[in-house]
Amino acid sequence: GFWLIARWLFAADDTRIQALIDSADSLRDADFSFTIANRRDDEIGALVKAYNSMVSTLRTERQNLHQRELMLDTVIQASPLALVLTNENDHVIYANGTARQLFANGRRFAGRQFLQEVVGDQPAELRDALTVGQDAMVSVTTAKEQERYHLSCSEFTLHARTHRLFLL
Repeated sequence: GFWLIARWLFAADDTRIQALIDSADSLRDADFSFTIANRRDDEIGALVKAYNSMVSTLRTERQNLHQRELMLDTVIQASPLALVLTNENDHVIYANGTARQLFANGRRFAGRQFLQEVVGDQPAELRDALTVGQDAMVSVTTAKEQERYHLSCSEFTLHARTHRLFLL
C-alpha cells in the first residue's frame, strides 16, 4: 500500500514537472496560451502558480504591443509624409502609402533597392537629393507644376544593422 501511494504522489509530481517543461518549450516558441492546471498547494504547486501568472502577464503585454503596432501602422499609413525605410543594402523594408504613391504610382516596392531601382525614374533633383542622403529642400519641376519637398534622411542601428529612414 505505501509504495503504491508513494508512486501515485511522485507520478503526479512528474506529470506537473513535465507540464512545466512542455510549457517552457511553448514560451520559447512565443506561444503564451499554455497554462497548467494546479490542484495542489506544495512547492511544485507554487511554481505552477508563478508560471501561470508569468504567462498571463506575457500574454497581456503581447496583446498590448500588438495593439500599439496596429495604431502606429494606421498613423504612418495615414500620414502625408512619404516614409521609406531601407536596410544596409538599400533594400526597402517598409514604405507607407504616400511613398508608394510618390515613387511607384501606388504599387508596393518592398524588397527592391531604393536608390538603384525605385528612385531611378524620379526627376533628377529628387533623385540626386535622395542619393546624397542629407536633409535638404528639393524643388522638382514637372510638366504641370513646381513641387517643393523637405527631405529628411537619418541612419540608425537596429539589431546590429544600419538602417536609413527617408521622409519627404
